[in-house]
Amino acid sequence: MDTLAGTALAALPSSPQFRTLCQQLYEFGTGSTALETHFYQVFRCLRGAVGRKNSYLFHYDSYVLTVLIPIVIPTEGERGDLLIFPNMRPMRRTYFRNLIDKILIDNPVSRIVLREAAKRRKMGAIAVTMHPGNVYFFWGYRSIHANEPCDPNQLRATALLHFGDPYRGSTVRTVLRSVRRLAAA
Repeated sequence: MDTLAGTALAALPSSPQFRTLCQQLYEFGTGSTALETHFYQVFRCLRGAVGRKNSYLFHYDSYVLTVLIPIVIPTEGERGDLLIFPNMRPMRRTYFRNLIDKILIDNPVSRIVLREAAKRRKMGAIAVTMHPGNVYFFWGYRSIHANEPCDPNQLRATALLHFGDPYRGSTVRTVLRSVRRLAAA
C-alpha cells in the first residue's frame, strides 16, 4: 500500500539509499538478512476527541523497524510525544509467540499500568519530543510504544514506515487474518 503517494514523502520508501539504510539497520538489529524491501506505510492524523482517545494505546509493531516522520506537531500544550519502553522483548521465532506478547500488552489492565509508568518515567519509559524535519528510527517490534495525548484543538500528523515483516508467510497469521475478515463481514 502506497499511503504516501502524492506527497513529498513518497520518494523516501523508493530511495535506494533509504532502503539500504533500513536493510542494514534490520540486519544489525536481528542478525538476519533482510529478505524484503517492502515498507508498510501509515499516515496518521490526530485531532480533537479522537486524538485523545488514541493516546496511551501501547503496543508492539508487527514489523521490526519503525521509521516515524513527524509532519505537524503541536507547539503549545500537549504535543503527543512518543512514549517508548525500548527493547522490552527479543525477536520471537514464531508468530504464535509474538501473538501471546501482543495479547499481554494490548488489554486495558496492561495499558493502565504502562500509562502510569510512562507518566512517571518508570520501567525504562522514555518520552521523545518530536520535531518536524527530523526522522526517528526505533525497534517497533521489540519496543512497547504509544503517544501521549495532544491538544484537542491542534493537529498532530505523522508518517510511519514499517520495515521487516518477520512472519511473512506465517500460516497462523494468515488463518487468523482470514477469520478476522470473516467476522467483520
